[in-house]
Amino acid sequence: MIKLEYVGNRPVITPNGISFKAAKQDKFEFVEPATHLVEELQAAPEQSDVVVRPKEVYSQSKIMDQVYKIKPDFEAIHEERIASYKQHLEEEIMEVDNYKTMKEIERETLKNNYRFMRNYRIQRATNKIVYETLINEAVKIIHDKKIHSIETPFSMTFLHLLNSVKSTLPIEYKNIIADIKTMLDKEHPYAKVFIKYV
Repeated sequence: MIKLEYVGNRPVITPNGISFKAAKQDKFEFVEPATHLVEELQAAPEQSDVVVRPKEVYSQSKIMDQVYKIKPDFEAIHEERIASYKQHLEEEIMEVDNYKTMKEIERETLKNNYRFMRNYRIQRATNKIVYETLINEAVKIIHDKKIHSIETPFSMTFLHLLNSVKSTLPIEYKNIIADIKTMLDKEHPYAKVFIKYV
């Protein structure tokens, strides 16, 4: 069973240590809201305005049930992508030997830092693969049902989610333009993506 787990921001790995990029968040934070989005889109009629208002926090098993519903062969897809990523991590370590401007102690430290962060980075990759699967499904449903707009709670999490939808739509479907607006009234602040078909 594929495990979802929060690890943290993208690591910056150097011979001097490990730091973390604040702007490169772990996709784990967005997986649960993305599951709500997909479910609302699945239930929505064609050419409708969709409102996402989660009433519960989904468990990992509920999230993964949705992922397997979308992609019954998700286990194989994940395995293939993670195997490729692990190969990349191994090559990254081997490449350090070519860093001739570094002292031997720096090269060994860098290799050890890469090894230390290996499982962390693999978990981040797993979280990203799950997130991308959900976003791609959301985009497919939006296109197929000609959804007009999606409204979500106003939060950084949902704004990130809507931005993912906005940036993925025109990549997958050239005839779609999306625009995000935020409404900050005191009673009911929300974010909304408007979708146009050209």
